[in-house]
Amino acid sequence: WFPHKEPFGASDQPPSLYYPGEAALGLIYLYESFKMQGRDELAAVYLEGAAKGLEALANEREDWPQEDIPGDHWALKATARILGHLPEARHDKLLKHAAKVIRMMHDRDLERIGMNDKLGLSSMGTVLEAQFAMLPIFHEKRSYYDNVDQAWCLAQKEAFLLCEAQDQDKPADMLGGLPHNLNLENGKGADGQT
Repeated sequence: WFPHKEPFGASDQPPSLYYPGEAALGLIYLYESFKMQGRDELAAVYLEGAAKGLEALANEREDWPQEDIPGDHWALKATARILGHLPEARHDKLLKHAAKVIRMMHDRDLERIGMNDKLGLSSMGTVLEAQFAMLPIFHEKRSYYDNVDQAWCLAQKEAFLLCEAQDQDKPADMLGGLPHNLNLENGKGADGQT
């Protein structure tokens, strides 16, 4: 799931934007499961695999321009979960990468919400998963991401939009369902505000 696959060498396949983070999260779950069973040696293998995977993503994307950073919610969920298992010395690279991804998500969502647009609710949901996983950590470690309060505010507004989008007019077995897209129309109110 990384561009370089042992023992075969470099892969000629295009790298996946999301599966590496998802795989890392799965490895963390395996680590936690084996750790609970007292199988510490085996657990350590899965933790190291997850950590190296997330560090490889951080290294690969370190010099990418902000606009090229993918909205990799799986990597953020995995990062939030792994930090409690890794020594503090391994946090810096992961937190810097997570901050870049959160910043990209925040900037993109500010732009999307600020215009008339169709918002994909699945996309909004995955962004919220990532934000709600990482923002509490950044609240405590503001030196990595200084826009925590504005990001929390936007995340709460997005969560509100998802709640408001729930269907209330369908038959009882479909109540609470969400449409595929949410159509936004921004206009000015009586007070002149958007």
